[in-house]
Amino acid sequence: MGLLPHIKGDTFNGLFITINLNGVPIDLTDVNIRSHFRLGSKSGCKVKKFDLDNGIVVTDAVNGQFEMLVDTLIDWDAGSWVFDVEIEFPDGTIKTYYEDTLNVIQDITHA
Repeated sequence: MGLLPHIKGDTFNGLFITINLNGVPIDLTDVNIRSHFRLGSKSGCKVKKFDLDNGIVVTDAVNGQFEMLVDTLIDWDAGSWVFDVEIEFPDGTIKTYYEDTLNVIQDITHA
């Protein structure tokens, strides 16, 4: 997707995501959504974990819409944080529909 870089120590505006399959919204009713951010690579040892109880909110289930990390202070190590979003459906099916990179750059004022 090409997210804009984020300055370490600043409040993140959030990600607003709509999941569609072949142009049709995926129903997110009763799903579990998880996302892991890893520093440097998909197997990076520094990890930040989020789910429906922590940082992720379904905003319109029927239309496949949710948000992540809205108004969250990102004070993570500077670098490229790769992440994906995994959705577990009520029938046990697990799908990853979204992945991206969030580049956190060093703040000058609070170095």
